[in-house]
Amino acid sequence: MSRFRRFVVVLVAGDVLAVLVGAAVSTVGVDPLLAFGLALLAAPVVAYWLVYRTGLFD
Repeated sequence: MSRFRRFVVVLVAGDVLAVLVGAAVSTVGVDPLLAFGLALLAAPVVAYWLVYRTGLFD
């Protein structure tokens, strides 16, 4: 596994943990946190796809 893939895995795990902890302690509600968390989870996946799958940055 390359360093970038490891970075993505750790980043996603950290984002999941942040969303779960934030949802547990927040008085605002879960919906805004989940929407923000899903965007955070998608960002590294999109970046990986752009860099490695499309060859856009060769």
